[in-house]
Amino acid sequence: FERTITLEGSSCRVSYHIINKSDDSLPYLWAWHALWDLADLTIHLPPEAHTVIPVHDNTFLGTKDTPLSWPGCPPYDLRFPSQWKKKTTTKIYLHPNIHIGEAILEWPNVHLLVQWDSSLLPYFGIWYNHGGFKNEYNIAIEPTTGYYDRLDLAAAHQKVSILSPHASHSWELCLSILLCEMDHLLK
Repeated sequence: FERTITLEGSSCRVSYHIINKSDDSLPYLWAWHALWDLADLTIHLPPEAHTVIPVHDNTFLGTKDTPLSWPGCPPYDLRFPSQWKKKTTTKIYLHPNIHIGEAILEWPNVHLLVQWDSSLLPYFGIWYNHGGFKNEYNIAIEPTTGYYDRLDLAAAHQKVSILSPHASHSWELCLSILLCEMDHLLK
């Protein structure tokens, strides 16, 4: 496993590379799990991101594995997690047939565009922690190689990446600080 971080102007490119050195196929799951402050945060997803699925048993969004519309409904608009009233955590994924390659995290003084190749990272989740875990307030947007957080569950859903014997896989994320208006940024 290798990770390389490159700064390019107002962008940061994070590249990953894995190699299977064995004679057997290797199922694997990788998810980006960088935590971001959710104070005054707005989450922007492309228009095709219209259906999400809660994957926690204790979800306040409805029954686990039951699709719901993005961005949710009051009092839990998923775009504005800092406005939620109760302490809670949850995890959602985009429906596994919806593939996006970018998201924007917007705070009052900065916008962060995160981009990836959705053919290499085909699934997308969001972890919300609104004080429900360690009394912290953060989120993680998670482009990922598998659908669900655990390899066994991803394999059970047949939504896991497989690395052939002696093969490799590379992917990258690009994080860009935006110095422009939000209109027309998402495709």
